[in-house]
Amino acid sequence: MANPEHEEVITVAYRSHQFRFAVQDQTKELLRGCFRGTDDEKAQILALLEKEDEDERQPWYLDDDGYRLDDDELFQMSPWSIVDGESCRKAVQRTMDCDTGEAWFCLTPWFLIGDELNRRPS
Repeated sequence: MANPEHEEVITVAYRSHQFRFAVQDQTKELLRGCFRGTDDEKAQILALLEKEDEDERQPWYLDDDGYRLDDDELFQMSPWSIVDGESCRKAVQRTMDCDTGEAWFCLTPWFLIGDELNRRPS
């Protein structure tokens, strides 16, 4: 993947694994861009996401009963973060194209994102 000189490239982390990410659009609530790196780094991201789906314990986004976490807790439990020097701020990956590396993240908790199918009954 090419890395034009005018691109802003930041560090996005999945737990302790850090990856370069070229920013295409960023607001207070949203980060959109494309992962930059070697084929090995791309394979590492995909392996981490696969492991998340195959993990025997409950996925990070579900509670002990298998329901989707409420928005604030889901945001806090996310394995993704934006690394800026010594500081990290949480992010939740919303979409990722595994072929191109394009992805977007929410940088704040949100309300009614459409994942109502697996919410705990009121």
